[in-house]
Amino acid sequence: MFDLLQRNRYRVIQKFYKKSLELFDKYSLDAILRQADITPGKNYTYQEIFDAVSKRIDGKTPIIECGLFDKIWDSVILSKIWFYLDKNLNLVDPTDIDNPFQRKNSCKQDQLIYYCDTQGYIDDVDRYYESL
Repeated sequence: MFDLLQRNRYRVIQKFYKKSLELFDKYSLDAILRQADITPGKNYTYQEIFDAVSKRIDGKTPIIECGLFDKIWDSVILSKIWFYLDKNLNLVDPTDIDNPFQRKNSCKQDQLIYYCDTQGYIDDVDRYYESL
């Protein structure tokens, strides 16, 4: 009996990770942004980023988070982009689900947002700390 439960548990975990990887490929934010000519190393408006992502997630509302790292860029950087799926893995608007931990946009809509690539970010941070 225990062996059967372990195998079923393993199958559920395997199915979860397989689906996670499928969704990661399907909703690759880097690919979504690049298709809208939004590439790392440049500034974009909130609306440009919002429209690019919303278009690829069936018109649903993405949550866009920014972080301020002014010691390096002296500007707001794109930190995270969230979108929501229901329990059946269908795209939904954030307001369509009951989520006590729901995120909110932290980017100001009238502010330019710097989209940095991960390696460039790491290199810039390293250079900054080496200069101290």
